Amino acid sequence: MAIHSFPSYTQTTSPFAPEDLQSGLREEKIGVIGLGDAGLSLLVQFARIGHRVLGFDFDADTVLGLNASQSTSDLFSEDDLNELLKQKRIEATNSFERVAEVSVVIIAFADLEQALEAAKAIAPHLKKGTVVAHETQTHSGSPESGLKDALENGSGLSAGKDFFLAFSSVPKDTNKQALGFHIAPKLLSGTTPQCLELAADYYSRICDVIRQDDHS
Repeated sequence: MAIHSFPSYTQTTSPFAPEDLQSGLREEKIGVIGLGDAGLSLLVQFARIGHRVLGFDFDADTVLGLNASQSTSDLFSEDDLNELLKQKRIEATNSFERVAEVSVVIIAFADLEQALEAAKAIAPHLKKGTVVAHETQTHSGSPESGLKDALENGSGLSAGKDFFLAFSSVPKDTNKQALGFHIAPKLLSGTTPQCLELAADYYSRICDVIRQDDHS
């Protein structure tokens, strides 16, 4: 997969081999909120390298469909999903209190209104130490304060201290069509340096990561 370079960014690749993950060295459960193309791609790729992944969605039909191995994306077949379901690597739910089960949760709603709704739904159940990442269309600071406030106000926790907030986008010059079912490179930033490092650790397991080293 092509690596994209930016003068003010640092590239990161994964120190963890897939076989290490599958041998049980990295068995953290990952949550993905929003099971459209972006969320489903993240869910499948994390599951393929050995993680257990819990998919969340507000739409009950989407949840039922995924648990019945019905693919809503051209990127993955029902056979792909069925195999992961058999291995108990993936599961879908609309019970947002189950976010307490995961080590990292990715909000895969690019629309800010939906992302804020998701943040408010998970905030009361957020546990200390959780990494929260938001998938955005473009790399912009505009969504940050809204999500941070929603998560902090609903949980009583502090971003950068009690939980770790990061933001992920795709670099502008990425050729998405050439990637096929692969995850595009991710441009990451974090509320603090530790937030960025923790998010990069997870994302670098499934894609190339370009870290933005300035923090809000």
